[in-house]
Amino acid sequence: MRRLISVVTITFTWSIMAAPAWDRPLMAQEPAAHENPPIPAGKVVLVDEFTDPTSGWLVSDFPGGQQAYDNGEYRVVARAPGGPIRIGWREQEVARDFVVEVDAWLPRGNEGESVTLGVRFVGARSGMPGGVMRFQVRPSEGRAWFGPNIWDGARWNHRPIVETADHPAIRRGSAVNRLGVKVHGSSYVAYVNGQEILHVDDGTFTGGGLVLGAAGPQGADTEARFDNLVIRELSGE
Repeated sequence: MRRLISVVTITFTWSIMAAPAWDRPLMAQEPAAHENPPIPAGKVVLVDEFTDPTSGWLVSDFPGGQQAYDNGEYRVVARAPGGPIRIGWREQEVARDFVVEVDAWLPRGNEGESVTLGVRFVGARSGMPGGVMRFQVRPSEGRAWFGPNIWDGARWNHRPIVETADHPAIRRGSAVNRLGVKVHGSSYVAYVNGQEILHVDDGTFTGGGLVLGAAGPQGADTEARFDNLVIRELSGE
């Protein structure tokens, strides 16, 4: 379990989603210390340090991937042969308008690997629609994108609305990045390490749970780890 300096600690077998493939050289660096101010919001409604395996996150282990609590962290692995993305989810809705922040990193820090923080997740049932608003970050390129990933009952339709590349707020390689999403009505603001980097207005989803995920190149294992998740309720906006 990794500890925050700037934030007081108090204590979703699912389908494969296609991800874009971008290839650029990796610039590895050491994990940086947490010196990121929390995103302004109201009272804390949930803290999860992933030490309690009953806190609501998907646990599964099969040839295509793994979602597990592991030594005070949440671990998501997309395994080869299999799809390039694997997610873990928590279906319970904590608040309608909120800020969620979580530490995310890629232990291997390889080129083409990404971490995902999703909000307003609606579980895809057989023949029924679902999906998630997905914020995805690829540290090797300093790249991020945000948009709805929609399950129409038969297939996934990913629509990144906004994206950025080579952003200075994104730490490279295997360094820890603190991802954040502010949700207010149909407005979403994405943060990395306390800095606002993307803004989306989209009314596809009006409520739902959370997603944490790993994405990587086809034919390779990709592991992502998460810790220090905090959700704070928005009020008066």
